[in-house]
Amino acid sequence: SRARRSAYERVAEQRLVEFNAQNLANTAWAFATADQQDELLFAALAKPAEQRMKDFIAQHISNTAWVFAKVEHKDAQLFTALAAAAQRRMKDFNSQDLANSGFATVEHKDAQLFTAFEAALNRSNKDFNSQGLANTV
Repeated sequence: SRARRSAYERVAEQRLVEFNAQNLANTAWAFATADQQDELLFAALAKPAEQRMKDFIAQHISNTAWVFAKVEHKDAQLFTALAAAAQRRMKDFNSQDLANSGFATVEHKDAQLFTAFEAALNRSNKDFNSQGLANTV
């Protein structure tokens, strides 16, 4: 119910200072896949995600980019941090990470993220199987 989700959102917002990189990425993903687009919640998630970006692995980076693009939360500072992190970690991205980042690049229209994504695609195109390519396109 909406009332229950609101309670979850309030608790999550209050506890964000305790969240590690995986907790942040997973929480954002959970609310986005449940079609929750609470602007205050995603604004609250964006700040600690940006601050902990150095701790994000490739999957956290790509999932977070996907989430914020999916819920149409335009946070320039977060996407700048995501693009920088993606550039540093792009060698670790698998085809699903690239697909998620590609979606975020298209939806958010972020030039830095696109540059990192394009470079990774050029480096890893030999590693793509048909499923990986389908996910990315």
